[in-house]
Amino acid sequence: MAIDPVVPRSRRNVLVAAAAGLAGLLTSRLVEPDQAAATTGTMVYGTSMESGVDQTGLTSATTGATALFQNSGSGTAVQGIVAGSQAALLGSNTSVGIGVLGGSSSGIGVEGGSTSGNGVLGTTTSGQGVLGISTSGSGVIGQSTSSAGVIGATAATDKPGVLGQSTGHSSGVIGYSGGGPLGFPPISPADTGVYGYAASGTPVGVRGDAPAGTGVEGISTSGPGVQGTSASGDGVAGTSGSSFGVLGTSSTGIGAGGVSSGVQPGVRGLSESSNTGVFGFSRASLATVPPATPADTGVYGYADQNVGAAGVKGESPSGAGVVGQSFTGSGVNGFSTSGIGVVGESTSSVGSIGASSAPDRPGLYGFSNANNTGVIGFTGVGGFGDLPTTPAKTGVYGLATQDSTAVGVRGESASGTGVVGSGLAGHDLLAGGSGRIGMVPNLSAGPPSTGTYATGDVFCDAAGNLWACVAGGSPGSFRKLAGPATAGALHPINPARVYDSRLSGGPLAAGAVRRISVATATTGGGVVPSGAVAISFNLTIADTVGGGWLGVLPAGLPFGSTSTINWYANGQKLANGGIVKLGGDRQVDVGSGGKAGGSTQFILDITGYYR
Repeated sequence: MAIDPVVPRSRRNVLVAAAAGLAGLLTSRLVEPDQAAATTGTMVYGTSMESGVDQTGLTSATTGATALFQNSGSGTAVQGIVAGSQAALLGSNTSVGIGVLGGSSSGIGVEGGSTSGNGVLGTTTSGQGVLGISTSGSGVIGQSTSSAGVIGATAATDKPGVLGQSTGHSSGVIGYSGGGPLGFPPISPADTGVYGYAASGTPVGVRGDAPAGTGVEGISTSGPGVQGTSASGDGVAGTSGSSFGVLGTSSTGIGAGGVSSGVQPGVRGLSESSNTGVFGFSRASLATVPPATPADTGVYGYADQNVGAAGVKGESPSGAGVVGQSFTGSGVNGFSTSGIGVVGESTSSVGSIGASSAPDRPGLYGFSNANNTGVIGFTGVGGFGDLPTTPAKTGVYGLATQDSTAVGVRGESASGTGVVGSGLAGHDLLAGGSGRIGMVPNLSAGPPSTGTYATGDVFCDAAGNLWACVAGGSPGSFRKLAGPATAGALHPINPARVYDSRLSGGPLAAGAVRRISVATATTGGGVVPSGAVAISFNLTIADTVGGGWLGVLPAGLPFGSTSTINWYANGQKLANGGIVKLGGDRQVDVGSGGKAGGSTQFILDITGYYR
């Protein structure tokens, strides 16, 4: 069935010639047409260029065999070109045969071009609509400037409308949409079942729409089941009225992967009903059935392999690993029975971000119904695998390992509270490591003079003094708890004697000063520890002579007229208590004053110290 490729023909002439050829073929062979032979050129070529006339370049029909079948060594087996709105190549088969079949060892099996209609259109009720075979070129190429390049339709439940197979390391099916010529798209990726490329408009590389089934489905045993790449649009877009928009399955690689270098997401899932937009499922066995996806969920991830399995994991070298945003529900919600619900990693930004504008819903929510941790925040020089064992029964756990300035958990608020801890039966706040609790000093010294404070507020001023609000108000009433100039807390002790002049030193005469250490007792053993700033004491005098007085002062302070105890006659025994600041290395000075000739023995006992 050879047709002159030079002389233009009307549609009627083409149909007459095609019908005559088919009649002869059907007479001689019902199931296999005769093959035309060409070594390098086009074997069957049809064209329709009449101005203002919509015609089909080449058409053929059969009820059980192949409508059009040609084989070429290196050229194009079947080619059709039309300038109108009809199909360049139209093959129709109502039984189990092939609509259009072309074979070439190095060229193009089937090629169709149209300015407004379909480049190649093949229909069949149970076989292949269009089948093109080439060992090194393209099996089927369809071009159209305003309609579909290639359309395949099948009514069979187990046969695809378009089937592309690459026996080498190339792409089975390539779909290209753009303003350039056919050779414009980049080299198709190796080992790819379906590759879609869109270069203009609102581009979508691969789009699948299904009213009830799966929009796009990809299956791979080692690589990604579905992968979409886009510089500005959607890499993969799938739409389904009741099932999955995009379904990707892989036994060792990624089920569905999306890459975007622009502002659009690599993978976007939309559910217009109360279902899940994107569902990621990783299982230990093919026999494992995932649970029902939660309602009203943007992204749902499920993994059941082991304790290290992650339902959702996000990684970013500079941005946020995982970002979740919700106006009424939870921004990010991760659930795991033994591993981690949500994992977000970033080398320079935030691992996981959850944002919620609802007043009663969290931005980031982590829940562990076992004895584990709900939310883990980790920042350090290692990777995710360097995480230590998380503490049991913990809602939020933060770990930072870089240096002394690293912060495990930080809370900041512009007008409210940075961090709130509430323990219904235990601690509201527990320092369980070094035991240190730090406070950044205020800009000014002394209690606040402006602002509004509540009873129980505690803060540190610029001088290092610690203040507590005892009556809320503007600014309220404050009491100093501690500071560089305060004595600290009193530590009462059993009375301990640290000096007795009757045992050493003798009577203290008027005008004399004696320095005494209160660190140890006269019988041995420590009394006042290092770091103490003051002592409470009891001073006893005995064997007095004449009249006079004794004063107890910090060691090194000039002796004056301040008295601690007085006597007025010989042989008196008197005692008095007092509190004095320590000087030197836990030392005090005891001086005697009064008339010349007066003297007394004295005993110093310690009843407590301030520290």
